Amino acid sequence: MHRHRAAVEAQLEQSAGTPIIETTLRGLSDRWDEIEQTGTDAKQIPAIARVMMRTAEQLTNTETDLISQLEAELRQH
Repeated sequence: MHRHRAAVEAQLEQSAGTPIIETTLRGLSDRWDEIEQTGTDAKQIPAIARVMMRTAEQLTNTETDLISQLEAELRQH
């Protein structure tokens, strides 16, 4: 239960967006979780997933560049 909201929150710990983008992602994830919990309106899930993916693409990664992080880890070994 609430797995989509938890996934969004985990992503937002590593990424940032405008308040509108972040609120949109949270609202969509809450709706998806509600659909799964109630078992109603399952036909909405594909549309919710598409909008969530397009919205998530607008986030900016706040973590270290993954390539730079990998290079640093490889140098340590």
